[in-house]
Amino acid sequence: MLPITPIADVREAATMAGAESFEVARDGNPRICFRNGWGAARFLLELARKDAGRDWIRAFALWLRRETGGTDEAFARALHNYGKSLPFFHESGEIFQGPQVTAKSGGDCDCHARLVYAVAKAAGIPTELAFLHKGDNPTHVYVRMFVGGRWRPIETTIDAAFGEDPFSAAQRLGVVREDIASPETITMGEGDNGECTEGTTVDVTETAEDDTDTMGAITRPDITNETAQLDDGFFTAIVSDEKTDGGTAEMRAGILLAESGLNPRIINSIGCAGLNQFCPGTLQSFFRGTPNDYAALPASQQMQIIRNFWQSKAATFGRSVYAGNGRNLYWVNFLPDSYNGGVDDSWMIAFGPRTGNDKDPSTWDPSHDFYIRANGDRVHFGSLLKSNSSFVTNEGSQRVIRASALTNAINNKQRANPHRWAETLARINFARGGGGPPRSVGAVAAMFLGAGALGALAKYWLT
Repeated sequence: MLPITPIADVREAATMAGAESFEVARDGNPRICFRNGWGAARFLLELARKDAGRDWIRAFALWLRRETGGTDEAFARALHNYGKSLPFFHESGEIFQGPQVTAKSGGDCDCHARLVYAVAKAAGIPTELAFLHKGDNPTHVYVRMFVGGRWRPIETTIDAAFGEDPFSAAQRLGVVREDIASPETITMGEGDNGECTEGTTVDVTETAEDDTDTMGAITRPDITNETAQLDDGFFTAIVSDEKTDGGTAEMRAGILLAESGLNPRIINSIGCAGLNQFCPGTLQSFFRGTPNDYAALPASQQMQIIRNFWQSKAATFGRSVYAGNGRNLYWVNFLPDSYNGGVDDSWMIAFGPRTGNDKDPSTWDPSHDFYIRANGDRVHFGSLLKSNSSFVTNEGSQRVIRASALTNAINNKQRANPHRWAETLARINFARGGGGPPRSVGAVAAMFLGAGALGALAKYWLT
């Protein structure tokens, strides 16, 4: 799961903002009292500044930089679109939730602003929080980024245009909201600490008693039930293999996530076992024992056997199996007899008729049987669809599996398991000895955007 805000950081931010009191409730979440609303505003700024140093925020900022070509304005526009894709809702009381919660389920204006500010700041762009206020009280907060030689408002809780402030956007859109009913603005973040008036109480959610985070330093990630079955030796092995064989550790982990959910204990209905889902016939060539024996091995020992299997395929098909985004290595893992690494994603790996008669092999029912191309010949393959129907598409009178299905399977499994994948990336990064954010662009996107309905894909919000 994405790391949560350490209590020590919350306490430090509250102190810097002049908190009157700080207590931790029974549920483990802090409740902080400030003399005035501007103290709470400064507290929000200090939390967002700390968030900008988190590894996963920095990784997302780096990924977004790469995807948008590196310019500040393209980055700002993409981040604005992403922020607007997050749900907005009002809270009862004042609650500052962690950015990992907002990324998963949305939040109110301070939640949006905290997340957007942190990502922009992590990208190295001058950024500040801007507060609309009515009388002496802040009523709404949004982000301003300095791009193109001027400050640009980044309002994400309504459908504001890029660079349009929330008051103007609300008037244009006919939106009536009490919190954006006044254009008066005070900014914080680039030297302005704001003002003070009345007392305010703030609850902070999704924090933990953990002061090991050091504002961006690579510390050992917490191991939850997401990857608890993977021993440290597994991550050491896949990092080592990227140096000796090629490809990346993320690529290898992505394939194993698609095959088994990164569960070394799993055995499917036809006896395929472990991280790599070795089926009995293949397993016999690389391991002396039953599928149950193999599934009982630690992940690191299974990885040694998987490495031998993949190296044997590289010896047969060439080092192209390690090239690209993992499709080729997944192909030799999933259906090696049909492997053709030099083709594009439209290549038909397997095919069969959409209707048929089980008693006539020439028209076998595609829900049970398939053919593959092996050495240029049409070869009956057998019961492929029983456990792999998600790979198959209907095309005219045939049901087919194309090479693109392999890439899609890897990406879809990451999006469907964002917490497990995020923790996997963190442990890979730790096995490398720190060294910056995760390498896989698609993996970072899945880590940050993959949770349920809020998985706003890059293709949507980069436009």
